[in-house]
Parts: sequence; C-alpha cells; structure tokens
Amino acid sequence: MYIAPHNNFSFIHLNKTGGISAVRYMETHLKNFYCLGTWSIHRPLKSVVLHAMGAALVAMIRNPYDRYESLYAYRKMKYQQGTVPLHSMHDQWLISDGNFLAQNMGFEAWMTGILKSDSYTELPLSELLEPWPNNLRLIRLEDIQTDLPAFLGVDCSLFPVPHINASFLTITAKNSFNRTYIEWPVELQREVWDREERIFTNYYPKEERP
Repeated sequence: MYIAPHNNFSFIHLNKTGGISAVRYMETHLKNFYCLGTWSIHRPLKSVVLHAMGAALVAMIRNPYDRYESLYAYRKMKYQQGTVPLHSMHDQWLISDGNFLAQNMGFEAWMTGILKSDSYTELPLSELLEPWPNNLRLIRLEDIQTDLPAFLGVDCSLFPVPHINASFLTITAKNSFNRTYIEWPVELQREVWDREERIFTNYYPKEERP
C-alpha cells in the first residue's frame, strides 16, 4: 500500500494490473507519496485497509483474462531469467524438480492449477478488493493514460503515463507464449468470469459470460 497524505488517498497495489506504472507516475507528480513497506504490496485490501490514510482508496484493475495471461507470461519470464520468486506457497508449487511448471505446461493446464490455488498473489480481483468499501475508486489499466492523470489533476497531454507490459513483451519476443484469450477453453473462461463477475459486470460490460 502507498500513502498520499497531501492528496488524501491510499493506493492499493494489486499484482499484474499496471500498478508499477501507476506508482512511478504518482511518485513523479505527488508530494510525499510513500510505500508502507514491501509487506503491504500485492496484498488483499482487507489485510491492509486498517493502515490506509485519506478519504479514498484507489486501485488499478484490468480485464481479468488479460491479467491471468500477464501473470503466466511473468512466471515464464522469471524462470527464463533464473529469478523465480518464492514468496508464496503457490510459487513453490510452480517449481518441481528444478523445472518451472509454467515453462513446461500449456496455458490451459497452468490456469487449471492457478484456479485451485489459495495464494493471495493469484486471487481474483473481486476477492482481492473485498470488502469493497464505499470509498474505493478503481482505475482500469486500459484507461490509465487518461483516468490516472485526471484523478491526480495532471494534464495528460503534457505528462503522459509511460506504460509497458514488460513481461508480455519479453515472452512474446521469444515466441514462447501466444497471448490471446480468445483461444481460452470455454470452461476456463466461464470459471474466470464467474469468479470475477463483479469486475466484468461493472467495469467490462462488453465481456459477456461465455
């Protein structure tokens, strides 16, 4: 979690939602914007909300299908770099006999395992944002170029938000992951949609349940 006392809000950093780009932009344009500590990053809202300051809670979100694909690409990239993180039990599940399972499994098999995980790093956004307080403000990654500057009162034509999905670019450059959720099995799409129904319904209404 990040605190912006002069701007009266706290920022909840959820994984694979463009949070790093948002944080770097806010660090550039806000006074006294600081992190509570690494323990507070990527955590569910309910585990950090007691430490929040200000009138609003702000978080980035993204299309859940894209988020899971980005997570898959990130895991593969970390394996290829030899820097697989071990900060959760689920990360340990992903490593077997020295082989990163995401490297050797197709996306469908990997996603099936992910959906059975209870690690907070893989939880659906709908669960990460519980209990959905009334002062929660969500900014879609797809709209980061306009909505984040507008929220901060920054002119986006003068100060655009730099954003690159680094994990996606690294993986696709090596032709090791063809990123397109259109090819998802219908059963997996339905399971993700059902778990993210609140996100899809309120923020991605064009994504109908498969």
